[in-house]
Amino acid sequence: MYYLGIDISKKSFTVSVLDEEGEAITKFLTFPCTRKGMEKLVDKISSLKLEKDKTVIGIEATGNLWENLYSFLEGYRVIILNPYQTRKYHQLLSKKAKTDKVDSLVIAGLLRSKEALASSCSVKKKCKFSGSW
Repeated sequence: MYYLGIDISKKSFTVSVLDEEGEAITKFLTFPCTRKGMEKLVDKISSLKLEKDKTVIGIEATGNLWENLYSFLEGYRVIILNPYQTRKYHQLLSKKAKTDKVDSLVIAGLLRSKEALASSCSVKKKCKFSGSW
């Protein structure tokens, strides 16, 4: 399995990719929050040969910033994460720095830990946060 943690902000999103052992398989990736940026992410996923059925993508539900990316990644297994959960996992890891890179790595690590709570989402409706995925 591969775990992509995405930290999203108004202008860009940062991605970390971990393998099953928790090793980063690429350096941090940053893309603009545009259709072209999202296309570049999908191209990068393809170039890394990450199969859809062996890849889990996590995005923190930050305002409505995640919605376009979530919709664009249709066909991938995308988990929308409650910001409270990611913050608590960040604290558990004793990560002092709070940067986009660290946050994307924390999200990927949370997915890998299998402790992430799944959500059921529709871009047209609010998310419901539920049990583990």
